[in-house]
Amino acid sequence: MTTIDRRIAGFMPAVAACAACLLAGCAAVCSKEPFGGPPLRLEPAEWDGTWAVAETAVSARVKDSDGGVLRISWIEDSDGAFRLKTGEVHVRDGEDLLFLALKNDVGDDDRYYFARAKKGGDILTVWLPLFQAFRDDIVSGRLPGETNGAYTVTLGTIGTNELHRIASRDGRWMFAWDEPVTFRRLAGK
Repeated sequence: MTTIDRRIAGFMPAVAACAACLLAGCAAVCSKEPFGGPPLRLEPAEWDGTWAVAETAVSARVKDSDGGVLRISWIEDSDGAFRLKTGEVHVRDGEDLLFLALKNDVGDDDRYYFARAKKGGDILTVWLPLFQAFRDDIVSGRLPGETNGAYTVTLGTIGTNELHRIASRDGRWMFAWDEPVTFRRLAGK
């Protein structure tokens, strides 16, 4: 499995694109709360259904329309045994693009794993954060947060200025723009 395959298998198998990645030991960028601006109002007709990427299918249903929350599920192959995995994705405004923040239903991990995204009809394109860029900004003090060795950074409370910097052209280098992950909705509700 290539690095991008692990990253794809990580975030959306859990939407848009982290569970398998984290279990496999990939570096992760997360936050203590859903990341981004205000919640995006979700219409079930636009979000409910089966979304596919590579060899993975994710079922999504709007859980809280006004709060911008999707309930998702997918099947994960874990050492030859299939397991149903579930999670929630918080969809937030992010200026010209969206932010997706995944909360896994696994163990006591209370962090959110986030990405940038753009939705157009039945296509959802996701860009994962670049670990080193966020790590460097936390270590230098440009962003609040903490690092946990070489594999995890957790953002602290992000103010309006930091959010604008990450969401604007100044923060463009903080996401893997050259490695988009594209989900296609195969069937609606």
